[in-house]
Amino acid sequence: MPWPGILLTSRTAEELEAKGRVSSHSAIEELSILSAFAPDQLWVHDQLAISYRELEMPEKEIEECEAIIKLCPDDHQALLRLGILYFREGRHAKGLEIYERLKPIQPLLADELIGHYGAYKPFTT
Repeated sequence: MPWPGILLTSRTAEELEAKGRVSSHSAIEELSILSAFAPDQLWVHDQLAISYRELEMPEKEIEECEAIIKLCPDDHQALLRLGILYFREGRHAKGLEIYERLKPIQPLLADELIGHYGAYKPFTT
């Protein structure tokens, strides 16, 4: 539901979701062009990561978070997000590396991150 307290028909909600996906895809296209011309622009990678999150594309979101960390290694929030993504995607060793990195400098963020350990749920048929 896009707005709290507003009830939408399922058709209206589906239409809004579809429009949101189209917008996110358009944003990714534009931001990818910008990234090619300005690969060191932090905000471009941040916006790409947000768009990939909205489209539930975790591997691409991971790539953008890794680019953010490469450009700004002390961005603790980006480290947290990357660690969470690693755990959710079953990349536990990578997630634990982020945990060990955060633990001495941001213990509260490290505690939040370790709470996501084991969040991976593989697709089963």
